[in-house]
Parts: sequence; C-alpha cells; structure tokens
Amino acid sequence: MTTQGEQTNRGPEKNVKQEAAQEAPVTDGALVDQAAGFEGQVNETAKTSASEDGGAGGGTQDDGAAQQAKDDKVKADKSALKAKLLKNAPTEPKMRKQVEKKLLKRKSNLESKVKKYKRRRNYHLLGLAVMQLRMVVRQLEELAKASYDKVKDMWLKVVHRVA
Repeated sequence: MTTQGEQTNRGPEKNVKQEAAQEAPVTDGALVDQAAGFEGQVNETAKTSASEDGGAGGGTQDDGAAQQAKDDKVKADKSALKAKLLKNAPTEPKMRKQVEKKLLKRKSNLESKVKKYKRRRNYHLLGLAVMQLRMVVRQLEELAKASYDKVKDMWLKVVHRVA
C-alpha cells in the first residue's frame, strides 16, 4: 500500500514524462519508441544495403548529372560575365586605380582589425588578419609590377570578384 503523499508524487512525475515524450522532436534518423514504454530512449535506424536505397545507385548518378549541369551553367554564366566586363573595360590607368583603391581600403580595414585583436588578445583571429593583410600587401606589390594582362586579371578578381 502506498500513502497518499506517494501517490501525488507519482502522478505529476508520470505526467511530466508523458509531456516530455510528446514534446520530444522526432528526427529523420531517430525514432522515439513511446508505445513500448521506452520513453526517452532512441532507436537509431540506418540503411545497410543498396536494395534499401531504392535500387542500384540510380539516385546518385542522377544527382551527379544534375550537379554537373549546374556547374556547367555557372561556368558559362561566369565566362559570359567576364567577357562582358572585358568588352567594356576601362583603360589601364583607370583599372590600376580601381584595383589599388579596393586593395588600400581592404588593407586599412585589416590594419584596424589587427589592432583590435591585439588589444583584446584574440591571437587566433589576429593571426588570420595578419595573414590576410600580408596577402593584400603582396597583391599591391604585384599590381605595381604587373603588365596589362595581369592588371586585367586582377581587376576582374579584386573589383568585380570574377575569377
């Protein structure tokens, strides 16, 4: 026999467990087996054979072909944009000025980030910012020595972000 105090304690505990089981999200890879009394335990299921996947890998080949078609379309769009930009490209001095302006702006932003990270002693981000700053300085050096073709490439990459 149980006392009335014990009965009142069991009742709310059972309700809390039932509410928690009802509110528990069921995800794709995990099923909650509430009917068998395994509340809170997870039953994980996984496909182990090719027959469960829906055939002999037919889905992966279609996905690969679709991805290839998508990649080809993106490449075609990029090359069309690149051709359009080069067709309407400004003169070499204007291109140099545009690239230099972008790189100097990026350099000043990175220098301020370096100071901030140094003050806050965030050494991981400081190292990344210094690495990026060195890359920008190298690009400025390349710009100073670059031929017209190299300036066009840098103009596309830096100003228009088209590789």
